[in-house]
Amino acid sequence: MKQENEIENKYLSQIRHLLPSQAPLKDFVHHNTLHHFQKLPFLNAIETYFQELGIKNIYDLKTYLDWFNQGIISTDALTFVLSRDKNKKHYTVDQWVDYTRNQIEIYENQLQWHPKVKTLKGLWKRKLNLDVDAVVYPVLFRWISNYMDQGISELENELWSEGLWADFKSINKQSFVSVLKHSSSKQILEESENAESAVNTLLNELVGDESLGFEYLKEQQLMHPGWSGLVSVVEQNPRHLILPRKVRLVEFIAIELLLEFDFLVSHVKKGTSFKLCDLLDTEFVQLTTIPKPDFSTENIWQLAFEWTYYSTVINQIQTSTLSSSQKENSGSLATYQALFCIDDREGSLRS
Repeated sequence: MKQENEIENKYLSQIRHLLPSQAPLKDFVHHNTLHHFQKLPFLNAIETYFQELGIKNIYDLKTYLDWFNQGIISTDALTFVLSRDKNKKHYTVDQWVDYTRNQIEIYENQLQWHPKVKTLKGLWKRKLNLDVDAVVYPVLFRWISNYMDQGISELENELWSEGLWADFKSINKQSFVSVLKHSSSKQILEESENAESAVNTLLNELVGDESLGFEYLKEQQLMHPGWSGLVSVVEQNPRHLILPRKVRLVEFIAIELLLEFDFLVSHVKKGTSFKLCDLLDTEFVQLTTIPKPDFSTENIWQLAFEWTYYSTVINQIQTSTLSSSQKENSGSLATYQALFCIDDREGSLRS
């Protein structure tokens, strides 16, 4: 139990915070990619998300300028938004457009965003010319989809109640051709007391530096957030599945680590280290060193973009109301007027 708590506190609780709450399709409607930051104001949320993951969730300034020139962002909306911002209200529209152009020139290099995902894992491809994910994913995704099967498969898995780790052990041991190729990875699978023990062993073999453990696992799981998020959600709320499955995120991670290790130990020449701590270079440091973001300029344009749509809708409603009033005076009254939530479930009504 102590080992389980250590892994959860050290890695999993933080990783869960970044994973999408991906419910199965029967319960899935729509997902906010910033849901873990939705308590923050929008600007703070996108800046925090970028700081943690290196992923920009707002359009580039050049895109906004193009939309303004095309009339997709209206002058009236931009004027309105600027007037409401205490730091920007002294700008005229023309001055703001000029300011934005200067910002693009000043921060041109910052428009080339480097996600803090696939930076550590990318070392294997850059240094050893080995694409680990291309080999691991076909096995990992086919296996987890079979395990989570909700009645499509003709055959039932007797180990659904035992968990992912036990299931993978059984498959590797009983299959005509072993999933794992190398004796070292088979030994780790058999000798590890549980998935937590395997995670510690494999992180040491793959990463080799405890300080990089969380960064590596974060990258690994955010490369396929749908599957990781689904496993995490079902672990915490098994009732999401009609046909129950015992799943734990730590076991899913342990199996992915094991598949990665098996591929690397089988393909790297003897005497050549594939531990990431031995492959680190200045390029990695540059990729992961990101200045504190400031998207306040983009935020003004985003608000103007949104208000352009708001005003269009409001104008349409006002026009429709006036039209109805005229029809009422002429004895022809509209039967009803309806407003619907902008929601995936209302798609058929809107179309």
